[in-house]
Amino acid sequence: MNLQSILFALAAASLAVAAPIPSPSNSTADSAPHATKVGPKCEKRSRNVGTEAIWTVTADTIPKDKRRSICPELWRQLEQFDFSCGVARSSGSYCQPRGLHGEDFKWQLYVPFHCNWGMVEAAWWEATHNEYGALNCHVKETEDLVMIGSANETENLSQAQSPHAHDKQGAA
Repeated sequence: MNLQSILFALAAASLAVAAPIPSPSNSTADSAPHATKVGPKCEKRSRNVGTEAIWTVTADTIPKDKRRSICPELWRQLEQFDFSCGVARSSGSYCQPRGLHGEDFKWQLYVPFHCNWGMVEAAWWEATHNEYGALNCHVKETEDLVMIGSANETENLSQAQSPHAHDKQGAA
């Protein structure tokens, strides 16, 4: 992986998350009376010495009758990032309702490490238009990249990501 590929992935992420975010649906018709819906969650882990990423998206806000139909659309939207997020479903990637009665939803991706948070969020937005809540996958992307880069590349990445540094300071 060279610096140009990493910067391309970062640029794609910044473009992908520029989509408008409509407010989430307040529909809780199929939930328990006192259940609290927290919206979609996202987690990233590394595997194979950091050459692959495992993105896991869970959501309890998707109505039970919609959970099976949303999977094909999520896969279809992820295909727009074919080079960066090429998914081999046989490698363990899947999308399905989970739990004894399908009370939760899980989408798990085994992808190359340069499939970044913006690409996963963009696929979610394109598939759901945030009808079930906005997905926030922005995790310590800089720290993940620093581990694989040389000191020179790390300095260049920090400069390339400076707009995100402002967002982090504002959120603190």
